[in-house]
Amino acid sequence: MSGCIYTSHCPNCESDEMKCYSDSKPYDTQDNVCLNCGFYAYTNQGYMNLEDLNEAREEEGLKPFKRLPKQEEI
Repeated sequence: MSGCIYTSHCPNCESDEMKCYSDSKPYDTQDNVCLNCGFYAYTNQGYMNLEDLNEAREEEGLKPFKRLPKQEEI
């Protein structure tokens, strides 16, 4: 098992019993849920479209792509 389960502080209701799970395989993810107030946060995966990807690349000083690179389901 590559994951870790722990409790943390909820940013909404300030409960110290927010349930958290983090994992590092196949890449870093984290899920949080507070059963006191219903707050949740989680890692969401997907791919940018060409316009958004090029905008992000240009902000980092990288050249834009003419077409999207290979994007497979993970």
